[in-house]
Amino acid sequence: MSNLAPVIKDFVNQLVDLKKSEAILKKNRKDVVTDLKEEGFSASIMMKLIKDDPEKVQLQLEAVKLAGAVLGVPVYVEEADLSDVDVSEERKDFALEKFGELKDIDNELQDLGAEIKKVLAEVKSNGLIPKVVLLIAEFQVDDKRKKQFDEQSMVIGEYLAAYANG
Repeated sequence: MSNLAPVIKDFVNQLVDLKKSEAILKKNRKDVVTDLKEEGFSASIMMKLIKDDPEKVQLQLEAVKLAGAVLGVPVYVEEADLSDVDVSEERKDFALEKFGELKDIDNELQDLGAEIKKVLAEVKSNGLIPKVVLLIAEFQVDDKRKKQFDEQSMVIGEYLAAYANG
């Protein structure tokens, strides 16, 4: 096992770097979403519209119109009355800029996820348990995660002892 130490350490270090980058991106994403919410935009709805295929969005819109008609609930999907809503060019530019940032961050997160999977596949091909190596990396990045694990391990130990003695 001692000759595995450098291999494990290398994999953990790779994963630590990736997880730190991921944490930074997630914080940046959260900040952008907060900026949008403060300006009255729904980040989740806009991201759904940005990510989804336009045909899929149109089909969903048709399904909502049909459901509204069946239930007798008015669904307004045509041109909305925006006379009381600030849709100035400045506000549109702000929203488009922020949604562009979100899209870029999401793409970077996807790329990081692919990198993490690649490293974990290497971990597995070296005969190691990917879940354990990832857990060790997460402990290096997040102290709270290690503390949680320690607490859970202690409780599991107590429960196993109680079960064995019961």
